[in-house]
Amino acid sequence: MATKSQPETVSENQQGSSRRRKFRFSELLLLLVTLGLIFTLLQNVRLHRLLTEAEEAGPSPLRADLASEKEFAADNAQLSSAGPHDPRIVFAGDSDMALWDPLPEVKGSQIIKRGFGGDRSRDLLVRLQRDVLDLKPAVAVLSIGGNDLEDLRDYPGQEEAMVAVCQRNIRFMIDILRAHHVQVVLLTIFPWGEEELVGVPGWPEATYRAEERVNAMIRNLKGPGVTVVDCDPILTQPNGRRKPVYSLGSEHLNGAGYLALDQVLAPVLEEVVKKAQP
Repeated sequence: MATKSQPETVSENQQGSSRRRKFRFSELLLLLVTLGLIFTLLQNVRLHRLLTEAEEAGPSPLRADLASEKEFAADNAQLSSAGPHDPRIVFAGDSDMALWDPLPEVKGSQIIKRGFGGDRSRDLLVRLQRDVLDLKPAVAVLSIGGNDLEDLRDYPGQEEAMVAVCQRNIRFMIDILRAHHVQVVLLTIFPWGEEELVGVPGWPEATYRAEERVNAMIRNLKGPGVTVVDCDPILTQPNGRRKPVYSLGSEHLNGAGYLALDQVLAPVLEEVVKKAQP
């Protein structure tokens, strides 16, 4: 009897062990499926946020109107001539400029905004004549270069080339404006914010390095006819990322960030306008 019951005991133990293995496998499978669903949900949330930011920032860089010829044509045509006693200040740049609202006010000056979402430095260089010089400004305020460096996420290994092109284009724009006796106020590239979702790829380190290099060049452009406003002391926390209180997502400033810039920029513009007046 004992020898007959032993195989039955072994068989029952084997069946119990098999059931436990199947149960553990089912638990593991359920966990993996749950994690996959959570990751997919986070990706969808991030995609929705990016699409919302893109809609707020204006036209996508992948646009048919590559030189934004239609964007400001009607507004430019309706502008009256700028007189010596109402100096014109043109704010030009990318989405950082396009989203800037309200712009700082300077008593007795005309404030004109020509920021276009998605612009790289090359794009602003192309439209510099039409959207800045042709408006006969006394002062041009430029904020450009961030989109050049964001491209490093899609084109890794191109840091040297992208930094060189961005720096060259900015210097070229400054030279053109100075040659036309336009006072220039040049802003450093705004810092990027922290990525909001864990596990979602953020900006590569090359982007942050490139920003530091271009901003260092911008700071060195300060001189006759060129005033540089360093945005880092206003917007940046010790780790080099934008202060969360000023962030609208990882790319753009919120209203509080622009207000902080206004408070610093307004007195600078008042002094620059005085220099520009005959």
